[in-house]
Amino acid sequence: MYGLILFSLLLNVVCFYFLFVLWKKLQERTITQDSNVSEDVVELLELFSQEMKEENARLHQMILQFSKQNHKKHDSISIQEEAEDVHTDLVEDIDHLHSDENNALNKVLLLARQGYNAEEIAKMLNRGKGEVELLLKFYA
Repeated sequence: MYGLILFSLLLNVVCFYFLFVLWKKLQERTITQDSNVSEDVVELLELFSQEMKEENARLHQMILQFSKQNHKKHDSISIQEEAEDVHTDLVEDIDHLHSDENNALNKVLLLARQGYNAEEIAKMLNRGKGEVELLLKFYA
């Protein structure tokens, strides 16, 4: 009977020893796998950051080219030409309005939206300043 108890204890010790050995091997594998995974993650992050730098450089070049083109366009057009274009567009807008009774009102409101004051509008439309001010008070 003592022999069986001793044999049972010996088997328990051997089992614990094998469990300890297996546990150590499992730890070693997880450490190597973790290090492999961390190395892979570091490599992926480095590649991603390199791609981002290249993309940022390309975007920066595109922005510079676009701004140079815009500066060339703006330098070639004088302020007077821009004012003439705005005036021409404004005259075309006025000409396209309806020719009914609301024509004067439409013209006054359109010019007011363009930023002209009552006196300027009156001169442009050959109307009285008071009439233009009255229309603006009622409809603007």
